[in-house]
Amino acid sequence: MQYQCGDWDESVQTMRGASLLAAVDEPLMNEVLRYLATSLVPSARGHWQIAEDLVRQAAKAAQRIGGRVCGPELGGWTS
Repeated sequence: MQYQCGDWDESVQTMRGASLLAAVDEPLMNEVLRYLATSLVPSARGHWQIAEDLVRQAAKAAQRIGGRVCGPELGGWTS
């Protein structure tokens, strides 16, 4: 909601807090979604390297739960 309302700085703080509070035994899908949500602000601000790093972390988490991942190393998108 903060992101959609344009309060990007507050959105970043909320996601950092969520990452710090994440339990070791949380469902892995939550980790995937957390990384993807956290990538929105850097992406919107044009901070591509930060956003790409977060998306790669989401991809790694998705692979751990058996998700199919398509990325630059797999020919799925170009940079």
